[in-house]
Amino acid sequence: MNRDTTIDGNFPWAEHLPLAETRRSVNRTSIRKLHLSRAKLKASSRASALLSGFAMMAMIELTIENDEDNRVPEVLLVVFTAFASLLVVVHITALMISTCILPQLECYISVCESSDGFIDSPYEKVRGYIEMSWIFSTALGMLLFLVVVVLACWVKFWNISKWSAGVCFLIVGPVVVVFVLFAIFFYRTLISFKYQHASKVVDSLDRWMSELEKGTYSPTQPHSTSLPTSPTLKRSQDVTFAEFFDFVVVGGGIAGVVCAETLCGLIVPQFSGLCASREPPSPQWRVCLISASPTLKTIVNVRHVTRLLESFDVAERDSEDWSRAWPHILTVLIDKVAKVNCEGRLVHLAGRPNRPLKYGRICVATGGVPRAIVPHHPLVLTLRDTESVTHFRSRLSSARRVVLVGNGGIATEVAYEIEGCQVIWVVKHENISVPFLDPAASQFLLQSGLAKRRRATGEAASVGNGGRKSKTAPLIRTLRYALADRNTAGGSGPQLVPAPNDTRAEEANKFTGSALGPDWTQGQQFTGIIDKSTLNRPLKVVYKCQVDQILSPSEFAESGDRAVECDAEGPLLPPLCCRSWPVYVRLSNGECYGADFVISATGVEANLISSTSASASTITAPSAPCPVTLEARDGIATASIAEGGGVVVNEMMQSSVPEVYAAGDCAFAGWQPKAPHWFQMHLWSQARQTAFQAAKSMFYHTIGEEVPLDFSFEIFTHVTHFFGFKIVLLGLFNGQGLNLTSPEVYVLLRITPGEEYVKCIMCNGRMQGALLIGETDLEETFENLILNQLDLSQFGEHLLDPNIDISDYFD
Repeated sequence: MNRDTTIDGNFPWAEHLPLAETRRSVNRTSIRKLHLSRAKLKASSRASALLSGFAMMAMIELTIENDEDNRVPEVLLVVFTAFASLLVVVHITALMISTCILPQLECYISVCESSDGFIDSPYEKVRGYIEMSWIFSTALGMLLFLVVVVLACWVKFWNISKWSAGVCFLIVGPVVVVFVLFAIFFYRTLISFKYQHASKVVDSLDRWMSELEKGTYSPTQPHSTSLPTSPTLKRSQDVTFAEFFDFVVVGGGIAGVVCAETLCGLIVPQFSGLCASREPPSPQWRVCLISASPTLKTIVNVRHVTRLLESFDVAERDSEDWSRAWPHILTVLIDKVAKVNCEGRLVHLAGRPNRPLKYGRICVATGGVPRAIVPHHPLVLTLRDTESVTHFRSRLSSARRVVLVGNGGIATEVAYEIEGCQVIWVVKHENISVPFLDPAASQFLLQSGLAKRRRATGEAASVGNGGRKSKTAPLIRTLRYALADRNTAGGSGPQLVPAPNDTRAEEANKFTGSALGPDWTQGQQFTGIIDKSTLNRPLKVVYKCQVDQILSPSEFAESGDRAVECDAEGPLLPPLCCRSWPVYVRLSNGECYGADFVISATGVEANLISSTSASASTITAPSAPCPVTLEARDGIATASIAEGGGVVVNEMMQSSVPEVYAAGDCAFAGWQPKAPHWFQMHLWSQARQTAFQAAKSMFYHTIGEEVPLDFSFEIFTHVTHFFGFKIVLLGLFNGQGLNLTSPEVYVLLRITPGEEYVKCIMCNGRMQGALLIGETDLEETFENLILNQLDLSQFGEHLLDPNIDISDYFD
């Protein structure tokens, strides 16, 4: 009988069935028995060696007084000799068994633990000898030892003082009785526990079979590793029974693939070269990965920058490659999920509406969908995933100017990577890349990044005498913040500004006001139609405004607006390049820019809908063409659209419905992190992190065990590249959650123009976060300082002194 066709999630007792049929559970049980046997053999060998030695000494060294008038009865001597000899024989037998079996058992346990594979245990073959050794050295051996002690006293003191022998008997006798009663109680309790456990297993199997006989499931449904998805199947091929999977993962992105891969690795470890059986593994648990696209995203080239900070690349693999990687476990199904019925544990698919999938536990990893500024506009390109990159490059090849809308990681990368085409970058904040950078860091990145690109293309003149680049001394400052009213540039209200208690703040003020995933632009060129030598202003940033309206050429002509082609710094483009534009973008500040097309990179929201079974009232749906609907009787807790949406999960990635988990962009961290230096951001690095945790939770919750939160949740870490610079974010890198106006909070800043930017958030002399731009080689040291919370007050600004190697100091 296949477990995949019998266990029904509707049965409340189904999750408590014995799991000895699974390979991993068999391994755990076998290893536990082997460890118990080893402990018994060690205990019996020590006790037997000690007590057998005592018995030998008792027979050899015992001195008997030879009194002709009051001789020791011969019967007493015979009994003493017999019990002493029996004691020696019993313990020597136990010692012999332990000596022979224990070394082999130790070696076998070490091999099994290192292989993590299936165990062909010899436990049953030697179990009788192990139990005999244990009983001989504990129950029988210790009882004989007490009897020999009493007899030795009678033999020793028969001619001296029979009262002394009687006292020994009165003391040891009750102990013998207590020992016998304890031994009987202990073994009776142990046998009773085993009997009750076996009875529960049998009762569970009886209830299981009774439910199966009612016709809820087809026990003869064949096991399969592939599912037909064609909607043109004959009706005779349709089945009324849902095919069962222990684990279902919805989503073919990073989170979904990592979750499915981790589950497969937990069910059957991939490296099982020391397994006794050379046959392919055939575990009973099954995993189904559902993806709307036949191309799945996976993590490759993982590089450990620090202990917790990793950089990696994202690659695309065909779904058939994954099926071949886990042929007996993983089923990859290419289809769209229409609805997930959480009460019935059913996944309804668009390609097979009459044959839903049954699951034990499910992980929703459908990712996020971009917020389009104007949905379905032919000249508004929404840039979010790798599928849109090819279309973007083809459009860009004939473009003179694009308007880039957004201020996240993708927008920051696009603004720098585009060449031969002017970029009008529209941001609604006072600085670029607000989720990652403070105003000083953004100014450093803009100035240094663009200058670095000009030098790389040979457009910048050599700096210094003789064409050599001059070395600029780093600027090291301690900054504190205060609230002030700033009514410039149309802004109002209190804002954080550097506190005026530092006489050197004016010198540092030129750098202040103080998710995309990995390098998706690596190895690609994004080039427009304009010659680079004639493009003097490749990037113009328009701050503190948003898109008000997208206009066609006819609408622009009727509006009477004038397109901005020149500003205080001069013309934006050469005159021949700006004759006419296919689209015009009117901004909230009244300016209007012509462009060949518009790039929208304004963030994402979760690709799902939560609804109740009774009323089918839905949360506000995302702007996705085909979101996944999660249907539950009382609904599933979701975050608001302002927070990015998503299923609210606890630290185990578990939703308000216990069998439903979520990971990646569609998961919202609804717990209060125990680690003060971790928070959630929608990044590919955290998608991988949450997927790994979700897979572990699903697996260990199924076998009835708790899994601790992964250590990667101790501190926020992220590494990426902006404007040609390496960016490392550690902990509360922008003071998230801290009162920056508090006198205990201050910022240590080191700026080397054109090379590096180092910012440390300090509170009470302890580092809380760090932002590193450039090749600083400080990430590992700062990560340890944030985790260890060492008091650094004594160092002050010397902590960032480039002449001091702090990595060696704190090593």
